[in-house]
Amino acid sequence: RSGRSDWDGAGAVRLVHLAGYRDDTDRLRRLGAAGRSAADRPWRANVGDRYVMEQLTQHGWLLGGEGSGHLLMLDKHSTGDGIISSLQVMQAVLRHQKSPAQILSSVQLFSQTLLSVKLDPALDWKNHPGFMACCRETEAALKGNGRLLIRPSGTEPVLRIMVEAVDSATSKRLAHQLQSSLQ
Repeated sequence: RSGRSDWDGAGAVRLVHLAGYRDDTDRLRRLGAAGRSAADRPWRANVGDRYVMEQLTQHGWLLGGEGSGHLLMLDKHSTGDGIISSLQVMQAVLRHQKSPAQILSSVQLFSQTLLSVKLDPALDWKNHPGFMACCRETEAALKGNGRLLIRPSGTEPVLRIMVEAVDSATSKRLAHQLQSSLQ
């Protein structure tokens, strides 16, 4: 969208990352896509500010971000600058005369379980039949009310398994089932 990227607190940043097996990366917050129009649903991009930038440019948008907290406001700066992001949040708080908690009261946070699983380097987890079956079962169990992220670490010889669900018991149970399917 053209114009200014001033975040008014009425809407959430709608561009998030996508990586790995099927879903978003890092500590993304589920914004509750059910009941929203297509324009209000989060868009997904590959991991990294450069991919968020590509989506913003492709769609003519000015505001995007990622779960780590990076916000890109193309009419203000071309990178995820924390100072600019902080100033924009403060501007929204002042404009609406509400606390950040009040502004974000409609955002539903889901419980996340993140496991780092050490794997034998010879194991091809992407083609492991038991693991892939468990991934499908996990997605079915979540019924659209959670997310699954599977990706190798970029810095360690481990596989990251993240399950996000409405409650912590579910996210823990599903994450540990995935881990066990690799043993």
